[in-house]
Amino acid sequence: MIDYYKWIGLPHEIGADPDDGVAADCLVMTSKVLKSQNLFCPPLNPDWFEMARQERWDSLYREWGRLMEKTDDISNGCVYMHSDKEQLFGLGVFIDGGFLIVRHTKGVAWIPVSLIQKPNYWRVRNVAC
Repeated sequence: MIDYYKWIGLPHEIGADPDDGVAADCLVMTSKVLKSQNLFCPPLNPDWFEMARQERWDSLYREWGRLMEKTDDISNGCVYMHSDKEQLFGLGVFIDGGFLIVRHTKGVAWIPVSLIQKPNYWRVRNVAC
């Protein structure tokens, strides 16, 4: 299992690998957690990071939405797509009874499932991207 605890508190930075210990990106972090659980995750697409840099959150949400399917099964592999008041896009991934997320203003946090507001759970489809 991946040691995600060391990522908690890292600030958000587009494209950052949390294993470097400097900052984290939700796409990179979600990919690492899914792969550590031996679950399918689409290859990271450089276009996704460009969309984020351009603040094209709706495009990024649609792009990831086409790769996923809704689920009520909250277990390993469950992904939480979220947005905040500024319409920022973010992914969280289920691990140890909660979701590991990267907030744009507060960085990496682990949130128990019971505290997730407006649940929007997805599972990555095992399809070619």
